[in-house]
Amino acid sequence: MPPEHDHPHPHPHEQPHTLPSGRVSFANVKPILSVASVPASLDYYRDVLRFSLNFAWADATQVAGGAPPTFAEVPRGGCELMLAQQSQGAPGTWVHVGVATRAELEALYH
Repeated sequence: MPPEHDHPHPHPHEQPHTLPSGRVSFANVKPILSVASVPASLDYYRDVLRFSLNFAWADATQVAGGAPPTFAEVPRGGCELMLAQQSQGAPGTWVHVGVATRAELEALYH
């Protein structure tokens, strides 16, 4: 029998709402960063930091006009970041990117 819930719904749950601690794994996490300009950010992430480009698109109202992108996703290794032009949070967000060795950290710095 499903556990009691604090919200009404017509269907039973196949699994309880809460999972035992430590039993949830994330497939991935993609931070969405607010940027002043997606095109300028893409130049930096691709040309300086050597990220690739998964996709870039303009606001739905701008697509027909071939406008510059306002949203993009850039991957590098196991890291994927989304770039949202002047939306999705606040500028200045910090993101921790883990590397395996000090040499890799120094290479990224340079």
